[in-house]
Amino acid sequence: MNKPWIVSHILFFPLIFLLLNASLLQFILPEYSFYDLHRILELLIFGLLAGILMFSTQSDGYLLGSYRNLPLLTQILLPLFFILGSVSTGLHPSAPTSLGPLWIASLAFLMLGILYLGGLYQRFPRIVGKSLLILMLVSAGYYLLIEWGHYAQVQYLLRTQSFLDRDEWIQKLRFPQFANPRFLDQALSWILPLIVLPALFFSKNKGLSFLLFLVSIGLWQMFWMSQSRALLLELLLAAIFIPLIFHQSKTLLRPYLKAQLLSLSLGFVLYFLLSHLVYTLPERSLSEALNERGRLDIWRFTLSLISQHPGLGVGPLNFIHYAGLFNISHPHNAFLFIAVEWGLPAGLIFLCLVLWALIRILQRAHPVSLFSIALSTSLLCGLINANFSGTLLMPVSQILLMIILGLSLGIYPLHQRNHSSLSARLTLRILIALLFFVSLRGIFPTVLTLPAQEALACESALDALHPHRCPIIPGYFANHAGFESRHPPL
Repeated sequence: MNKPWIVSHILFFPLIFLLLNASLLQFILPEYSFYDLHRILELLIFGLLAGILMFSTQSDGYLLGSYRNLPLLTQILLPLFFILGSVSTGLHPSAPTSLGPLWIASLAFLMLGILYLGGLYQRFPRIVGKSLLILMLVSAGYYLLIEWGHYAQVQYLLRTQSFLDRDEWIQKLRFPQFANPRFLDQALSWILPLIVLPALFFSKNKGLSFLLFLVSIGLWQMFWMSQSRALLLELLLAAIFIPLIFHQSKTLLRPYLKAQLLSLSLGFVLYFLLSHLVYTLPERSLSEALNERGRLDIWRFTLSLISQHPGLGVGPLNFIHYAGLFNISHPHNAFLFIAVEWGLPAGLIFLCLVLWALIRILQRAHPVSLFSIALSTSLLCGLINANFSGTLLMPVSQILLMIILGLSLGIYPLHQRNHSSLSARLTLRILIALLFFVSLRGIFPTVLTLPAQEALACESALDALHPHRCPIIPGYFANHAGFESRHPPL
């Protein structure tokens, strides 16, 4: 194990920490939105991953070992899926044209990251698992400090500055490190099932366990404050199915469920105290959130669009050009998102891959540990959330998906075939070099002009209800598809 290999992996942790806490980077790049900062950090993570896989024979062995452990049909479907997406973006260029290939390359890096983390976890289970858990815990703790400090600052201004617009400033309380509350909901889907694990792992050290448990309570307070119906639904479904899946391991399941229930309950108490006695916390208004009727209308429209473009879809990142009536960039459903932009065959392949991963992982959830129970719960919650949100598109959720699914594949290995031929290693390096080139072409010069382009988008699409707030319609970058035409390409 050489030093560059170790150093490159150590760099992963601060990058992921910055991704979850982008306010630290905004001191350096204040002109960029949180959404774009998240995307830039995600691209840096993918670039570091490309470097590791290109220049380390150990690392490509872990990835290829994970890939070879997959069933033969899955090994065929994965590259076919990305081939269909590449053909679609070639026939239906996005606006700007470089972002379609960049989106395909990002998803390919995401898949490579999943396979690599799976192989890495099988080789170093304790180091990788605990390091990522600690990273999430520290990120959550830091985020809570920023959030509560932000509440106190805004409340002080409201009490001392009578000329301030109360409604406008109350809205500034809402999740300052996320451009939209739903982006936090997506992150909570992956993190909440895992957040009590550190407290349980260090249960013998009462002081440390109590401190770690306080962080989980704070994060559950954010859950109650978010008022997300999708998040509530997925947690209820997980509470039903996880006990059924792990019914033979009640001795491990009971302490996990008790800890989560206690943390959830105390989180509600903290939310109640903060919202009624200390602060004036904002509520998620009905006009701001898509209701069930609106979501169903979007899905009907998307199905109609799929029927008009069944083969290769409308092209990656082109959905927004057809959905001007709804003012959205994705259909709030991962399967429909792939099917409408990449085509129905790619959508069906994507659905098969997701169902296969979920079923095989849950089938192999033995021998059981607290970690395997929490990972399975997180995976189930995240996949349910993907049916109602842009989990597949948003950068924070993408990286959390990579971590959770990678660990899940690593903790339940299917076979043991780790030998990789020279031709396989050479093919992998050629693929990574191609993806890296496509990514660079998509990033530059677009990323340098984002602030100016988004300022123009804000000027041309001011929100009548909230004139001081720039409306965000996130695509690959914030408002990127609004820079040019909102009309369907000819």
